Amino acid sequence: MLKKGNYFTSIGSSDIDALHNFIFQTNFKQYIHVDFDLNKLKSIQAELKDKTVLVLADNGNLPFGDGSLDGLVSFDPINQYDKADQKFVYDDLKRILSNDAASVVFYETDKPLHTKFLLSADKFSKTARGLVMPWKKFKLPTFYFEGINPSSTNDSSNQTVGKTSLNQQFS
Repeated sequence: MLKKGNYFTSIGSSDIDALHNFIFQTNFKQYIHVDFDLNKLKSIQAELKDKTVLVLADNGNLPFGDGSLDGLVSFDPINQYDKADQKFVYDDLKRILSNDAASVVFYETDKPLHTKFLLSADKFSKTARGLVMPWKKFKLPTFYFEGINPSSTNDSSNQTVGKTSLNQQFS
């Protein structure tokens, strides 16, 4: 995950410890937290990093300009949506992330993840373009898909539990 940049965005978590874990020792000019539920935004407002902007949004139609975000963590499991909606959300995430951006997107391990196939197709397309037009540099944001086990979250209502790539447990 990136440690510095202009805009870091987190999406859909009422677990303040998980948010703090992802922004620990980072240096972004602005922190933004997006949610789709006003009550969740209100519940964590006081505990967020100073000057964090709270945004109430519609998933799949995020209110950011093209290529404007440098880092993003989505605690909202992408595969809670059906196949068509996963594509819609994934396309919007690609739209708002800069070419050098890094993004962590959670998914439930017991549900189909169609978005991972979309990412593979994008990588293949990038490779093909590089072979056909090597003079044109084409970059994609980096996506990391992290699986979570929803059965371990049943006892902790509305909390996301997972393991980061640094093997740090958070809930």
